[in-house]
Amino acid sequence: MLKLLENKKMNLLMWEKVQLVDKILALEIEMQKLKEESGKVKEENTKLRELLKRNSKNSSSPPSKDKKKESKATGKPLGSPKGHKGGTKVDFGAPDKIVIIEPPKVCPYCQKEIEQKNVVKKRFQAVAELMEKPIEITEYIYEDGKCPHCKKDIKAETPINIIPKEQYGPRLQAWLDELRGYGHLSGKKLVKVCKTFNIAITQGTLNNQLKKLNKALTLPIIELKEWLKKRDFVHMDETGWRKRWMWTVATKLTSLLEVRDTRGAKEVEELIGKDYNGVIICDRAKCYLKKYKRQLCWSHLKRDTQACAETKLESDKKFAKRMSKYVSEIYHPPEQKENTTPLPDKVKIFLKREWNAPPKKKTKTKAKTLRNELLKEWENLWRFISNFDIPPDNNEAERTLRLSVTHRKVCGASRTIWGAEAISKLFSVIQTCNKQNRSVLDFIKHSLLAYAHPHLIQPSLLPYP
Repeated sequence: MLKLLENKKMNLLMWEKVQLVDKILALEIEMQKLKEESGKVKEENTKLRELLKRNSKNSSSPPSKDKKKESKATGKPLGSPKGHKGGTKVDFGAPDKIVIIEPPKVCPYCQKEIEQKNVVKKRFQAVAELMEKPIEITEYIYEDGKCPHCKKDIKAETPINIIPKEQYGPRLQAWLDELRGYGHLSGKKLVKVCKTFNIAITQGTLNNQLKKLNKALTLPIIELKEWLKKRDFVHMDETGWRKRWMWTVATKLTSLLEVRDTRGAKEVEELIGKDYNGVIICDRAKCYLKKYKRQLCWSHLKRDTQACAETKLESDKKFAKRMSKYVSEIYHPPEQKENTTPLPDKVKIFLKREWNAPPKKKTKTKAKTLRNELLKEWENLWRFISNFDIPPDNNEAERTLRLSVTHRKVCGASRTIWGAEAISKLFSVIQTCNKQNRSVLDFIKHSLLAYAHPHLIQPSLLPYP
């Protein structure tokens, strides 16, 4: 190594001044390139570190992506606390079959025969068991006749409790549809489940059933969509769905889910109507146009303040510390005393006068951008104060989307347009029926029968008093 260095030194001493200047300039250019590349790498590293810090408390990422913490021993006894009423024992109602089990004829202790039946007390055990053949197969024989007067053929009509030209009954189809939507089972898994119950079915038949369900649920979904356009306030949110977006318009008793092409303002207008006069409870996304009255979600604001608290800047931390107090006052309001300043006035004084967003340079920080957004959307932050029915957060829409997010993770999103339409209608029925304490299976069954027999009344998803 020493010999090589000496040789290099001798070579450089032999060079002329022009060659040395060129060499120095070339090295300076390389140094400048390396500095630029190192700057880009630093920016990428900071962005990646911020992404690693993201969790459900400081961003919109779901709790499933949070890092699992190791469980710590609390010292508390395991199990339910004293006085807790158990909820595992279920009353099945009147039994279908009664089996009497007599006492043994030989005593297990003294081994002597017992001649007479000696019953001291009775014990009861109700057992629900899956039968080997849980389905009932009925063969319908249609006897077609002929009119003796006009000599025309008269066909026997299909009973209203079955679907014409269908091998599988409406209740069985509704059960499979509920398993697909609420149980997140794919076509292959549904075929295997049917084999367990001795039901022979193919994936093609299941797809055809889903296409019929898509048509059968069209009228209830259109009726629900028009009804939502007349509500005083609705919750709205969206999530990804394989190159498309799954949108929701939800209330306390209804949930409409629909797959749309984009995440833009056009979809909001088509879902809720251009002339909607109510309040949309949503996040601060740009797709919710300013022409609508909005109530911005304070749960999102809570997560944004937590993200400010986790930055390195002291100014952001100070802002988050003060702002988090105001956010907590919304969910846990303190006792009001005389001559106390209202909460909106407190927040406005803090944002406009007290907090002078350091550093003074024109650098964008999380606290600065959040402050500017809040001042721009000031009216849309406090609509829940004038109308007590409006909640301050958008949790209703996020709970509605949870079913579709789980389905996307387990089964994947729909590949075809009709599949996306069918699954979104199925989610709307499941979520709405669950909110109204109605049977999903019965609703799907009646929808299929009403579609097959047009003279039957179509069931409705609207909440009746």
